[in-house]
Amino acid sequence: MNIAAWLLWILPLSATPLVPLLSKFGRRLVEGFACIVAAVSACLSIMTVVNYSSPTTERLSSWLSIMGLFIEVKMDGISVLLSAFISFLSFLIVLYSVGYMAHSESYVRYYSLILLFIGSMLGLVMAGNFIQLYFFWELVGICSALLIAFYNERESARRAGFKAFLVTRIGDAAFLVAIILTYAYTGTTNIDAATHVLRNVSGLGAMMGLIPLLFMIGAMAKSAQVPLHVWLPDAMEGPTPVSALIHAATMVNAGVYLMVRLVPILADLPSLLLLAQCVGIASLLLGAFCAIVSTDIKRVLAYSTISQIGLMFYSIGLGFWQGSIYHLISQGIFKALGFLAAGSVITIIGTGNIDELGGLKKYMKYTYYSFIFAVITMSGFPPFIGFWSKDAILAATFERGWGLTSIIALSSLLTTIYSFRVLFRAFHGDVKIKSIPSDAPVVMLAPMFVLVFLTFASWPLLTVQELVDFSFSLHLSLETLFITLSVLIPAFCLTFFIINRYKVIFDKFVNSSELLIRLRAVLLFGFGLDLVYLKIVNRIMPTLCSWAKRIQTGSLNINMVYVAVAIIVLMALFVGGSL
Repeated sequence: MNIAAWLLWILPLSATPLVPLLSKFGRRLVEGFACIVAAVSACLSIMTVVNYSSPTTERLSSWLSIMGLFIEVKMDGISVLLSAFISFLSFLIVLYSVGYMAHSESYVRYYSLILLFIGSMLGLVMAGNFIQLYFFWELVGICSALLIAFYNERESARRAGFKAFLVTRIGDAAFLVAIILTYAYTGTTNIDAATHVLRNVSGLGAMMGLIPLLFMIGAMAKSAQVPLHVWLPDAMEGPTPVSALIHAATMVNAGVYLMVRLVPILADLPSLLLLAQCVGIASLLLGAFCAIVSTDIKRVLAYSTISQIGLMFYSIGLGFWQGSIYHLISQGIFKALGFLAAGSVITIIGTGNIDELGGLKKYMKYTYYSFIFAVITMSGFPPFIGFWSKDAILAATFERGWGLTSIIALSSLLTTIYSFRVLFRAFHGDVKIKSIPSDAPVVMLAPMFVLVFLTFASWPLLTVQELVDFSFSLHLSLETLFITLSVLIPAFCLTFFIINRYKVIFDKFVNSSELLIRLRAVLLFGFGLDLVYLKIVNRIMPTLCSWAKRIQTGSLNINMVYVAVAIIVLMALFVGGSL
């Protein structure tokens, strides 16, 4: 048994209840303990990568099973690679949190939830069966909602946490129904066995398409894809390290991970692959257009996350799932770097509104240079990791014709514009703040420097065949390189002159046009989908409440009857299944 593969996720989970106990001995002990746990988990994941030889699923002994459901760890190239990525990034962000949360009185709650999330996220990618995966899927969702609402003295934070929890319930309900149907038609919840049966068994009929569709809805909600994306921009109410870890690099990518696990089934369902492409393209463009007009750094990065994950969904729909994994890691690195740099600005200045910022490069040089690397990598300039992951997907798209290639090129154009727009507005121009700021403390800068290094030094590691059992097949194509540069260079020049040199003239031009003012308002409100959903909920909720009142009578006798009936039905199902 590979002990490291088990301990890397069990350790953070076990450490969670110890945080409140250690808080009685002082803040520094809690911070040091959280950093040590995250560091040990990262070391264990590296050991798992080093010792990995071939795909396998390990199961604990039968006496630990619950009603025939075993605790299993699945080790293959995907899970081993992602566990190392998640744990290492988690360590960097926990270290960064020591500086960011230095003045927070709720540090015990923060570090407890962070360790619980880290263990749950690692447990999710290492899960060997759907029940175990769903358990950790729910745990990361709960941690996410609680951390979004971390500043619970603010009503906006409480509403954002509830909104995230409510919207993701839609996907989680679909995911649960998919698991139940999978077990009903395959007789197993093991991921490999279930996907094999679903792909090869005959006579499933409509279920062959319905089950993967329900899984896909679950993935769309967790990964904030259109039309279930509306929770992510508001999730920026939480602490910035939470945004970097959960809402940029790890949890929001869980849907992509689930989709990759379903590739053996999706390969035989071209209609669902087409749906994945359409969802990906819609998210890719919607996120990019909304990011262009947003004035808050974190919301720009949130819309960018929706857009970049849309590119991953598109890649899966294209049949190039390897590219989605590669871009998942790439996006996690440059987006985490962007969020951490934004967190430094917010910590020192007190705001992330780019209309209130300017000229920060003179006083926050290290943060400025870190954000430059994040922006360049996000845009896809060579030779950084963002270029290689996007180029791989662009090369696969280029084979399908100019239509799809033009869409991907347009998204790259928009990405470059909104990325450099934030850079120029926040760090260049006139200084708008009254007091002269200093740069972030070393404990916050150090993780950023590591991520800067990874933006140009990490991509060769992903091509080492001994580390993973699938290939990314990175080959530089002159055609795709020409397309990339012909988009990025004009986009950079356009943004530089409009935002950095002629901002006043451009703003006057926009404000003089009624059409452009309305267009900006539409984009600021995310194409109005929030308002549409609010109207739908306002119409449905009264009906649901009236139904709930009929069920919840308040009578103990009636409630006990419901419980008794449920127990009898469950016993009948288990007895019938064992005969």
